[in-house]
Amino acid sequence: MIRSVTQLLGWCGLIPFVIAIVYSWSGASLLGFYPPFVFTAYSGGILAFMAGTLWGRVQCGSGGPRMTRALFLSNGIALYAIVGVLLANLSLFIALIWLAAGYWLVWRGECWANEDESGFYFQMRRWLTYSVIGFHLVEVLIIF
Repeated sequence: MIRSVTQLLGWCGLIPFVIAIVYSWSGASLLGFYPPFVFTAYSGGILAFMAGTLWGRVQCGSGGPRMTRALFLSNGIALYAIVGVLLANLSLFIALIWLAAGYWLVWRGECWANEDESGFYFQMRRWLTYSVIGFHLVEVLIIF
């Protein structure tokens, strides 16, 4: 049951990215907001959330120096996500590339903290990460 809910929530989390891309492509506003900014804000929020899941996974681990470093990584990625959203004020291009890189970092951080990348969760996370990074690249292509 948990596995199916995890998959459902993981894949449904991509829907707002797709909606923002469609609105960016069409040139229409999204609830009165500029769609690329909606995409960037959602991306930053989800990236910070993913950093929090890394924190949670560490809390369930056995401890040790690797887990301590993973806690710092979790906090660092959350701050990284906030910087990514703030960068949108200067350059959406830089913000989108920054956030896309953040998704790769949090995924690799999860794999590094857990060592076992063969389970269903890590397979799903890999594909979700690839999808989200791809969506960021599509958004970059649309706005430039």
